[in-house]
This record gives sequence, C-alpha cells and structure tokens, in this order.
Amino acid sequence: MSREQLVAMARREVDNLQANKIDLAPDVYRVPASLYVDRERWQKEVDRIFKRIPLALGFSCELREPGSYRAIEVMDTPVLIVRGEDGEEAGLIGIPDIQTKAACGPLLFGLTGVVRNACCYK
Repeated sequence: MSREQLVAMARREVDNLQANKIDLAPDVYRVPASLYVDRERWQKEVDRIFKRIPLALGFSCELREPGSYRAIEVMDTPVLIVRGEDGEEAGLIGIPDIQTKAACGPLLFGLTGVVRNACCYK
C-alpha cells in the first residue's frame, strides 16, 4: 500500500470520527473454515508476520530485580529474557534446549524466577 493510500485512509477515518459515522462493507466477508486449519498457511503467516517484527514478550515489572529471568518458547523458538546485575534487560533467542539446560541448569522454560551467577550467557 502506498503512502498516499495510507494518508487517504487516515483522512477518511478522521472525517468519519468527526461525523460520528463508520464505513461499512457492502456485504459480509466470508473466510473458508479450511484456512483456519491449514498447517502450511499457518506456517507462512508465522514466518511473514511473527518472525519479521519485534514481539512484546513480557513486561519490565516481571523482571524486577537483577538476576530475574523469564524462559519461554515463542513460535517453537526458545527465548531467555534476563535482567542483568547492572539492571539492564537482555534477551537470548534460539538457544538450543540442550545448550540452555547444560549452561543454565536451574532455568526451566515456562518459569520465571531469580537466579544469581548461574548462567554463563551473561
């Protein structure tokens, strides 16, 4: 979509808001149910949407103190988010499970906690 098209859409929405109205489609849009269970289509959507842009994977309040961590799996990819001893947050993406388990012993995926000096990925 071009910049001009986006600007025109935004202007139309502002006009609609000021006129207290909304654009309606000429008819109901129907999506075949098969699209919701097609594994190949799902994988394309994951690759084109979720693996191309940054994703919010948590809130800073979940890692309140230095040494806090969150180990999760997102789109079949292991992700480790930590708050370092300096108070800064960092994320490690795609660490193979075997490496994570060997290097970070007490970190269990799906859990959140606090650990000090247990992970070699600092």
